[in-house]
Amino acid sequence: MIEAFQLFEKSQKINFSPLV
Repeated sequence: MIEAFQLFEKSQKINFSPLV
């Protein structure tokens, strides 16, 4: 569960990276 959450957080960060 934690691994999946970490992966989701990483994906969100990558998606927000280009936005900023």
